Amino acid sequence: MARALLVLPPRDFADRQYVLVRERLTAAGVAVDTATLNGPARSLAGQQVAPSVDLEEVRASAYSAVVFIGGRGVHRVSTEPRLQRLAQMAAESGAVVGALGAATLLLARAGVLRGRLATGPTSLAGALRAAGATYDAAEVVWDAPILTARRWEGIATFAQRLVEEVQTRTPRRPPAGL
Repeated sequence: MARALLVLPPRDFADRQYVLVRERLTAAGVAVDTATLNGPARSLAGQQVAPSVDLEEVRASAYSAVVFIGGRGVHRVSTEPRLQRLAQMAAESGAVVGALGAATLLLARAGVLRGRLATGPTSLAGALRAAGATYDAAEVVWDAPILTARRWEGIATFAQRLVEEVQTRTPRRPPAGL
């Protein structure tokens, strides 16, 4: 069975992004885990989500996709080394690495977008370019294995592409520590 990990900022994550992506993955038979930095995460609307896995114990290689959910809270954690390393490990493992809205900044700062085509909020276009990405203002951009969405209008398209890609991947399991 395919597995996906949704990574939430601890505060102010985007409710719609999380709910729609989780629903679409679950409906497609994908097992979904949720992780965050510290304890339960709180959304922009006040929804609380308890992590199902401890971020410190996550092995990116166990997942077909690792998706970073956006929201205002991403700006406070986009330089967090544990999240950046998770993005790097997911990309190295061949998993789909997804980011919605402001979460594209985390991928950029992790170096995952260097040499890649990506989208994100237009306010972050300069930061994405500075990190070596080629910015595209499309709602959703796929540059295997990276999937990015610019804003909430692209969530449904993002989720559909994510499901399609996850269903074609089997996570590989590299040696311990990766």
